[in-house]
Amino acid sequence: MRYRHARRPARPGFTLIELLVVIAIIAVLIALLLPAVQAAREAARRAQCTNNLKQIALATLNYEASSGCFPPGHYFTRYSWGWYYGSNVFVQLLQHFEQQATHNAFNFSLSSYDAPNHTVAGAALSVLWCPSDAAASERFPIDADLQNFYGPPAAGFAGVTFSSYAANNGPWILYFDISDPGMDPAVVAPGYRAWANSTRGVIFPGSSIRLGAITDGTSNTFAFGEHAHGILAPGDQKTSQHWHSGWWGDTQFDTINAINAYRTLRREIAAGAWWIPLRSASSFHPGGANFAFCDGSVRFLKESIDTWPIDVDNGADPVGIAYGPDYGEYRWGAAKPRVYQALSTRDNGEVVGGDSY
Repeated sequence: MRYRHARRPARPGFTLIELLVVIAIIAVLIALLLPAVQAAREAARRAQCTNNLKQIALATLNYEASSGCFPPGHYFTRYSWGWYYGSNVFVQLLQHFEQQATHNAFNFSLSSYDAPNHTVAGAALSVLWCPSDAAASERFPIDADLQNFYGPPAAGFAGVTFSSYAANNGPWILYFDISDPGMDPAVVAPGYRAWANSTRGVIFPGSSIRLGAITDGTSNTFAFGEHAHGILAPGDQKTSQHWHSGWWGDTQFDTINAINAYRTLRREIAAGAWWIPLRSASSFHPGGANFAFCDGSVRFLKESIDTWPIDVDNGADPVGIAYGPDYGEYRWGAAKPRVYQALSTRDNGEVVGGDSY
């Protein structure tokens, strides 16, 4: 007698509506979790950026302890074209970054652009790269554009690298036209020094500021700030913010415009004010940027910090700013320092409370 196995009842499947509901729930969960994941990643990147600036600030204090003053924005050195962009602040700090080999490779009697210093120009210093500023870690070979700065590349040179950070010039950049042979610092030293002193910053071309000269308080005075590289137009990214350069737009910043002015003054930049993103502190962190102070601390400042109102009809300069007799020379005029500007001066006598920023 043959026995037939009983057939098992069929398992019910998901209906189309049930599948759509499940997919919708998964999509909602992803939409809820993704911002949290992105926020966590940005928090990690910002923490690494803070650590980078901390290392730069401590290296600067070690330099001051051994040399008696902060490093200058750059030293004046004769270049083959008559320029004077010698070793800049970051080159001076190499020994204190534990980069002795790179320091030894730099020829301090030459400009940072001279061919013997090409190897140093291509050094990869991760301490100068904010993780949120990916473009800073890219390289550009010396092509036709960069040969205007460097001449033909040295054999085996992989390309120049960049910096996400810059030194504090003060309320305004020191525009010193060193391409003019008549502006030789040895010739115009008295006028240059008076002009340089008016910047009231800590690190600027030819500076030698002692720690004791920061009478506004080391905890209330910027030493360095973020200077995002990736905000620049693609063509400018290639030719600007080389980490070893002493030109003001590469490794120095001022506070004449607000933090992240590249966002708030887009109309002016589009109209030709190319200098705004170059001279202003900036970052890719939402809402502000990190700054290292002269006491070694690092703090995140919101871009909403009290700052100078802008005269939109005067090149986006502050309302009431005055100009000196030389090209690009600023004076206080009727513009009184606000909180942001006060944090960039070393000895201007402002009293800034911690609760104001």
